[in-house]
Amino acid sequence: MKILFYLFTLFFLNIFWAQDGVSTKSKKKKKQKQETGWNYNGGFEIFEVVEQETAPGMVFIEGGGVRVPQPNDLSYSTNDSLILKRDYKGNRFTVSSFYISENEVTNKEYREFVDWVKVRSAMDLLAIHYPSKRLSNGNYNEEIPVDWNDPILLKYFYQKESGNKGTFRINTQELYFNYEITQNDSLRTIDKIKTAIYPDTLCWLREYDLKNKIGTINYFSDVKYNDYPVVGVTWHQAKAYCQWRSDRLYEQILLRERKLKRKSYYFTKESYLKPDDKLVNGLKVRKDDGILLLDFRLPTAAEWEYAAVYSDELNYYPWGSNELRDKKGKYQANFGRILDQNGLIIKTHAEDGFLFTAPVGSFNPNQIGLNDMAGNVSEWVLDFYSLNKDYLFQDLDSNTAFRVAYRFLRYSQYIDSTKQFYRDLVKEYINKRIKFEKIYYNNSPGKIVKGGSWADGPLYLMPGIDTFYKADASSGRIGFRVAMDNAGGQSRRNCKRKNKRFH
Repeated sequence: MKILFYLFTLFFLNIFWAQDGVSTKSKKKKKQKQETGWNYNGGFEIFEVVEQETAPGMVFIEGGGVRVPQPNDLSYSTNDSLILKRDYKGNRFTVSSFYISENEVTNKEYREFVDWVKVRSAMDLLAIHYPSKRLSNGNYNEEIPVDWNDPILLKYFYQKESGNKGTFRINTQELYFNYEITQNDSLRTIDKIKTAIYPDTLCWLREYDLKNKIGTINYFSDVKYNDYPVVGVTWHQAKAYCQWRSDRLYEQILLRERKLKRKSYYFTKESYLKPDDKLVNGLKVRKDDGILLLDFRLPTAAEWEYAAVYSDELNYYPWGSNELRDKKGKYQANFGRILDQNGLIIKTHAEDGFLFTAPVGSFNPNQIGLNDMAGNVSEWVLDFYSLNKDYLFQDLDSNTAFRVAYRFLRYSQYIDSTKQFYRDLVKEYINKRIKFEKIYYNNSPGKIVKGGSWADGPLYLMPGIDTFYKADASSGRIGFRVAMDNAGGQSRRNCKRKNKRFH
């Protein structure tokens, strides 16, 4: 009897557990249904929410508020574009979470971009002249290796070396890349920009009286400088690099997820995500699948300052102090000379260990692991610099300029225009503004540059200092790093992690 009792008990328990399992599954299904109760057949799906992947070489920066110290009453000369700052206590602002690259973009990384554009440009040229080498869509057949000795390439793509008969080199002026730029955020107007992407390797000679010319000309091409920051790139070239690198990241992810079968010089995220395109290998994904990341871009000035300081303590430098040397007496960044009030040299260019640029990461990182946020090279950021037209004095007569300056200054401090001392103060302000605005117009349209370089004094190393430079000009002092938006949670503490390996 006991055996029969146990058998009946187990039988009814199994039925109960089975029914409970069914009800649990039905509850889960109900939770997964849309709030409207509809099951759409237009492709709408809800995917599991996971943390955004961190792209290779990027560091996650959790958003928040920060104060950035900004010294008062700075001056400027005709040789630079230092912006006057008035808030000594520091400008407080808040940013959302984002990603920024650990290092400045190096010669090796930018050379990969140049080489890719070189191959793609050669393919386009060969596809035009050889119908047998192109596919039905007009693209070059990538299964056919590029013959760099082809007469067409030698004629249109190469140029003869001066003084060397029969020797050719790539005409770098023919390497172009098209990228998109939003001209008006409110109207979302988008222009396509065609820019030559090869860096200005002669920027060193143009800016500095150098005796060792060969060493600086080979700075971009010599493998010994692989890990040095790229210089001689314009703001437009930096933007082009960001778009190219976004395309390569999309391609890398799709290959990893087996949504693509092979790499292609014709792959772009723009063409892949077009809704009217045919499926690629029948496995096309969408933006809302959660597989693809966001685009690389330049950081904003606010993001750059936030990442450099990342503290509410008013330290002038990114390494968390107001001292240029560490406890062992070593300089904490690669920067220019220091002169005393009589013009005597206190620090030379080479005293920090490097005469010009240094390999990225040669100095200690800041508190969140970012290298060279002060010194080495100044860095392009996304923002335009513009002046308030109410305070432009360049085209005003002296009386009008005085009235405008007086009207501006009276709000910041008491000005008694009947006393000569205050009138002299206003005139001094006018002279400074005129000098500054001449610098501005000579560098317009200007883009903000942050961080100071190997050639700049310690003042420029402070994250709160802005300089600006023409967007279509380049310098041996300016490079860049990349950033990326963060989608989803603003913190990494309570998110599911989605760890994938890039290869």
